[in-house]
Amino acid sequence: MFALGDKRIYIARDTEKTSDAKAWKNIDIAILPMNPSCTMTPEPVADAAEELRPSVLYLYHYVESDPSRRVAPLKCCKDIDVRIRKMR
Repeated sequence: MFALGDKRIYIARDTEKTSDAKAWKNIDIAILPMNPSCTMTPEPVADAAEELRPSVLYLYHYVESDPSRRVAPLKCCKDIDVRIRKMR
């Protein structure tokens, strides 16, 4: 976690969900990996998002999967702006 101006940003490495997310509070932007073959599946991403409660959630590491189909578990987090960028 780091701060950039008045924004608190959490970037998770390529990892499974870990308990360290519970320690971070008042996160503005979270950047989480989601790729079932080597990082978190959608359900743990949703769990981490619920724990972090960021205003904005960016997903990464989904090159081999369609993220729009995988964000269904995140629908529980209606107050989180989930942003998906097109990967090349």
